[in-house]
Amino acid sequence: MYDTIVHTMIPPCVLFIFNILVIGSAARQKHKVSPSISVSNTLKKNRRMILQLLAISLMSFITWTHWVVVILVHNFYDPSFAEQFITIAVHYLLYFTSFGSPFVALIGLSEIRKEFKKLVRELRTTLHVIGITKVRKASNMNTANGQRLVD
Repeated sequence: MYDTIVHTMIPPCVLFIFNILVIGSAARQKHKVSPSISVSNTLKKNRRMILQLLAISLMSFITWTHWVVVILVHNFYDPSFAEQFITIAVHYLLYFTSFGSPFVALIGLSEIRKEFKKLVRELRTTLHVIGITKVRKASNMNTANGQRLVD
């Protein structure tokens, strides 16, 4: 139980807390350097950095939370709880943080965001066009001249 608490539960919580402290100390230092600038202006200027830091720490916290909940229920309630879920998903979910962190960091770049927005816009347009176009049933159509046989 000690191993579970120390090595599994505490690190994500500590990571999240220290990221919040880093954001707070950065805002405080900027305010100390130039007191005429308000804290909200400082946070506004550093919005992308704050969002990236919070996104990475939240991603880590969320992926580890699943593992912690499963372990707690497994240890205290039902030893056979979520055995298939552990085998299929939870073991691999922990690697998502390492895999996803670079992508979360790259989203902060303006060029990548522009390309991503363009891609999403094209996808929406494609889905909208496909959704509007309806295929007529061949049984209701006269294939020679394209007129309906049955109304």
